[in-house]
Amino acid sequence: MESLPQFFAFLRSNDNKIRGKCKICTRTYIDQKGSTGNFRKHLRRRHAKEYEQNLKSTANSQSELENDTDNQNMTYKQEEINEAITTNLIIKCNLPAAIVKHQGFRNFMSLLAPKWKPTSTRNIKQKMIPALLLTVQKCIMDVRIDRCGRAFMGITGHYIDSVYKPQALLLDIVRLKGSHSAEDIRNTTEQILDRLSINDKVYKIITDNGSSMIKAYKFGLSVSDQDFEDEEANDEDSMDVDEQIGYQESTISWKLIDCHDGEEDGVDYEQGKRLSCFAHTLQLAIRDGLRNTTIKQLDKSTNKRFCGITERLTQKPIQPDAPFCDPAYFVATVLDPHFKLFWLRQMKYKPTDESKMKQSLIQLVLDECERETAHFQSNFASVATQSKGTKTIKKSKLFHYINTPPSDTTQALDPAAELTAYLTDPIQSQFLPFWSKTSLPVLKRVVIRVLSIQASSALIERVFSQAGLIMSPRRTSMREDLFRSLAFLRANQHIL
Repeated sequence: MESLPQFFAFLRSNDNKIRGKCKICTRTYIDQKGSTGNFRKHLRRRHAKEYEQNLKSTANSQSELENDTDNQNMTYKQEEINEAITTNLIIKCNLPAAIVKHQGFRNFMSLLAPKWKPTSTRNIKQKMIPALLLTVQKCIMDVRIDRCGRAFMGITGHYIDSVYKPQALLLDIVRLKGSHSAEDIRNTTEQILDRLSINDKVYKIITDNGSSMIKAYKFGLSVSDQDFEDEEANDEDSMDVDEQIGYQESTISWKLIDCHDGEEDGVDYEQGKRLSCFAHTLQLAIRDGLRNTTIKQLDKSTNKRFCGITERLTQKPIQPDAPFCDPAYFVATVLDPHFKLFWLRQMKYKPTDESKMKQSLIQLVLDECERETAHFQSNFASVATQSKGTKTIKKSKLFHYINTPPSDTTQALDPAAELTAYLTDPIQSQFLPFWSKTSLPVLKRVVIRVLSIQASSALIERVFSQAGLIMSPRRTSMREDLFRSLAFLRANQHIL
């Protein structure tokens, strides 16, 4: 019916019929309403040439429209397929980008997607990978030598999100040039943190027991050149635990724990204080025991390397510089609803000693709550003063849910009452279901801070294991920027 108006002038009659006058021969034909058989029959018999030309032009127009639609769809599919190849094959399966130019791969793709146009290796390296890298970076240490003799340093960040689920990200992996001295490592770390704008958000740093790492973060991130000069002056007269037992520095690793906004509020949180990797220290203790093949040596090494923990368990005075003397280890254990204070039953304390140990652990948690409450109230008072004096909008914090004030800010929070209610609950629960549903605001803020601390540097070790697969013996000529991008995306592939 679409082409008939070009040949007929139609008139609608009152008897449910249609009359049409041919524009070529001026003859009039009649047909039932909704039927065009008489009109088309006239065209085929009397004006076949004109009618066929009209049908061909209509078919061509429709075909061109369909082709344009197919081309648009194929362009979209082309980009989608290329992105899938980059994400799933090159990044997650660790295949080289040059696979897209292999004839076997193209034969496979011709069967899978016949209209897919082969892309180039350059397009994958210079367009697809940087685009994915930018996408991941919008959402969000260990030193190793690659097969070409280049040193790379990786930093992972750990935190607990708004639903109390532990999260981990590879923040960056960079080339470490020059010497691996303590000052160079610290300066490189600060440059990375400054670029990510999280230098003032670091709570703890986890490292191995290498002397350069201990020296680099002995004073945390807030360190002056005078601190390094004083430390160098004492190097000849002092040795760390590893050097006393004969440990030789190997690799270097640490993790960054990001929890709070580091505003100047007069509360000392020992920003960026260093803690040792628990797993690495345990490995060294076991090595000492195997070296002498005696239980006595293993016990001696364990007590020496973990003296901060063993002395607290035996209720002895703790030296401020003793290994693992930080109370965070015990605070985290008590605030894990699966452990609480139930583990004391296995220590076989006397009733009086067990009671003293419980009071000591409760006091450690209350001290942490007191620091957290002072930090929270100081921040909240600062925000209230700013909003009263000016209409300047405060910039949203990275972890805004940590310092969200309660609905009734006039109501005093009692950490002791919260801790009592928590410890008297006889049910042992899993971490995530318990803290995501409970209503203990002070303890929840302490949990977000303290339990984000990692016991070991296992994640960064896995990152460099994956990086070793990327820098295989057949890919030693890979550019530094491409290697960094692939390692970063592979470690953060759960974001893609």
